[in-house]
Order: sequence, then structure tokens, then C-alpha cells
Amino acid sequence: MVMSCGTAEAGIAGTLAAVALLMALHMIFAYFAARSDRFAWLVEGDAVILGRDGIVDHATRQRHLVSKCDLAEAMRREKVDDVSDTAKVVLEPSGRINVVERKT
Repeated sequence: MVMSCGTAEAGIAGTLAAVALLMALHMIFAYFAARSDRFAWLVEGDAVILGRDGIVDHATRQRHLVSKCDLAEAMRREKVDDVSDTAKVVLEPSGRINVVERKT
């Protein structure tokens, strides 16, 4: 099957239009989120406690689509060897997982 050049160009134009729209929406949302705490909360949400005092709440972890591998990666990043060594594990609105090591 032979594709005409006009069809390919229309596909590229549509793709570029979609990318431009997504970029514009991102800029608009970022603009308002930077100026309004309420809008930022609405768009970004709150931080979620995934674990506390060395115990991970696996139901919360799964509900927020955080894999065990993601949690292990965050612990390695903070140089924490075992989940029992954590004071708090927090999923930030940005998607980053922060691990606070328990003080010994």
C-alpha cells in the first residue's frame, strides 16, 4: 500500500498541534498553580504517607500505584538499607518518594 505525501503531512501537522496544545495547557496550569494554593492543591494534590515508623502501608502504596521497586529505589537513593530503618516514607505531589531515616 502506498501512502501519499499529503496524508503523512496531515498526520505530522495534527501531532504538532496536539503537542502545542499540551504544552500550552501545561504552561497555563503551572501559571495558576504558582499563584494559587487552592488551584495547586486541586491540580497537584497532597503528599501521601506511605509508611511510618518502619512499617509500609501496602494498601496505600498500591492505591497510589507505587511499586515495591520504586520504594526500594527511593530507599537506596537515601542510603537506607531496610524499611524498618525508616521514620517516614512520603509520596510527594511531584511523584518523588521521600524517605526519612529513623534516628538511632
